[in-house]
Amino acid sequence: MFRCYEIGEDWQPLSNGNPMLFLLACLSKPILSTPTWNRSAEIRLEDSADVPDFSQPGSYDFARSTGKEKVHETCMMRYAFYQTEKSDSVLVILSHGFARNTGHMRKWAEHLASWGFTVLTPQHCHLNPSDVNPSLAAQELLTLSQKLDFRRVIYAGQSNGGAISIIAGAQDPKAIAVVGFDTTESYKKPTGEYAKSISIPVYGLLGEPSGCNAQGNGRSLYKDIAEVYTYRLKTSDHCDFESPSGGLC
Repeated sequence: MFRCYEIGEDWQPLSNGNPMLFLLACLSKPILSTPTWNRSAEIRLEDSADVPDFSQPGSYDFARSTGKEKVHETCMMRYAFYQTEKSDSVLVILSHGFARNTGHMRKWAEHLASWGFTVLTPQHCHLNPSDVNPSLAAQELLTLSQKLDFRRVIYAGQSNGGAISIIAGAQDPKAIAVVGFDTTESYKKPTGEYAKSISIPVYGLLGEPSGCNAQGNGRSLYKDIAEVYTYRLKTSDHCDFESPSGGLC
């Protein structure tokens, strides 16, 4: 597992207050990687005893529970909730991709909760073959965020869940960052206008182009975002960004 430092005026280890830590914590297995950061970020791989090994579980205890909330007249949203013992925790709303479910985000949620994040994994009502509406899915996340007692929210998601996170993050005043795991835009392409207007940092982990991620079409969204950081994981396919994966993958 590699360790990362951010390059600024001085060398600074990435801290708990930086949403970049969220990206690093998600890298839970060694992957051959090629840094292709665009625009405003530069990263150098560096071994150091000062940076925790984020591939290992963190030290925080957490409890898993389930719930449901009516977020739209057509959607009673079910979700899994990973509540950490850490006070004033950031809430990560971690979305699955198209035709997937909360189970495909379970290991990510457990790993992040062990590092002090509180994580909610929603079961989307409008990300399935018979009902595809990313804009409505994002609006339902906003409704859910308003109902929850958290001051800071990170929207994150895999595949089309990453695109939904951009839409929600652009509109939620509590949002502090967006993270996409091989973000994929849907065929209706609703996300572009929100990418142009989003004002918080957006981070993107990128897999290799394939049919599963529409030949990497989510990458084009990052070109219009003001503060964006992307990182290509060489040899990783779309399914590597689920944990656990299964089914069609």
